[in-house]
Amino acid sequence: MNTIDDYLHDVSINGVEHNLMNEKSRDCFETQLNGNTPDSLRYLDEHMRKLDVTLRELKYEDRKREDKTYVSSADHIHTRISDNSSIVADRNSGIEERLSNRVLDTRLSRNETGSVHKYELKEDIRRVHNEYAEIRSQSEKYETKNCQLQKMRDDEERSHKMMLKQRLVLKNEFERKRQAEKELLRNIEQLELQERALLQQRSRNELLDREIAIRRMKNDDMNRRLEVLKQKERVLKDKVHQMNDNYMIREVTTNDQIKLSARMPTLPSFDGKNFEEWKLEAVCMMRTGLYSDYAVSQAIRNSLKGDTRRILLTIKPSESAEELIAKMTENFGEVKSGERIVQDFYSAKQHETESCSAWGIRLEALFQQAVKKGEIEERKRDNKLKERFWRGLNSATRVSYESSDSFEKLKRKTRLEEEENNQ
Repeated sequence: MNTIDDYLHDVSINGVEHNLMNEKSRDCFETQLNGNTPDSLRYLDEHMRKLDVTLRELKYEDRKREDKTYVSSADHIHTRISDNSSIVADRNSGIEERLSNRVLDTRLSRNETGSVHKYELKEDIRRVHNEYAEIRSQSEKYETKNCQLQKMRDDEERSHKMMLKQRLVLKNEFERKRQAEKELLRNIEQLELQERALLQQRSRNELLDREIAIRRMKNDDMNRRLEVLKQKERVLKDKVHQMNDNYMIREVTTNDQIKLSARMPTLPSFDGKNFEEWKLEAVCMMRTGLYSDYAVSQAIRNSLKGDTRRILLTIKPSESAEELIAKMTENFGEVKSGERIVQDFYSAKQHETESCSAWGIRLEALFQQAVKKGEIEERKRDNKLKERFWRGLNSATRVSYESSDSFEKLKRKTRLEEEENNQ
């Protein structure tokens, strides 16, 4: 808009300058008409006609350009050009009238002033040419400015179209984004609903977990109480059984004491041989608890025969049964070392006239002595006895050896084989 206003301002200035030049030319013509020739007057008439044609062309071009400008500015320019044109036309008509009125006067006085004003006429003609050249330059400037204005208008139109396209693109983009926003809002709403559902489910699960934990704690407490009650029940049952057993034992003991009080216990006679068998009988009698310690001591004394009774001379009458057995062991017990007993165990064999049962008993007695001496472990009892029993058998009674059989089973097989051979 600033460029258009400047342009209109320049056009107005050019119109004013054109009017001033016309007035100047008119004044010059009026002052010099008295000395002009008819040729000069015709030239001036032709020149004025050309100026009028040029003015009409300019007015026509102005109308064409004014149609492309804004209405208000165009009306203003058109009004000013019309005013200037009317002024010029009035002045031209005045000049023509004045020229026509003065033709006769000019003809009458041309002889007088012809030679004087030739130089001035040439100057006026040159001045008119200069003015015409200036008018042409102004017209060219006007054309240049008009082209610039048209170019600016085209640029504005292109910018306007581009802005319209951009507005359409932005509108479409905005519409797509609005649709995407709506879709996102719907998705967010659905996700929020799912989240609330999950939170509710999680709350229910947490409640169930707490309930399960409480029930587990109660169940554990109940199990502990049941275990305590079961332990109490077992303890009470054990006490009841123990009380019953004690009562039965006391009853049996009382009955046995009543029965045994009438007679004294007896042991096999001991004459210095088979001490281990006699000792076993004495120990068993002592540990049964059926007889008093005094009765067992008296039975031990009564069982001694022959030279063995001489040991009673070294024993105090008040010694207990256990002390008597220890005294007998010192005098008649096994004196072999543990290594010798182990050697006897591994080197023992069945005698020719010895039965399988006797051979097994003798071997088992040797093994028991070795265990007491700490030379062989009790947990190896079955394997050791089975191996040594089978290796010490006579060839006639040796049966098949199987590692899965126990010592007792091997003895039974050996006895069967022995009976079959004797038959």
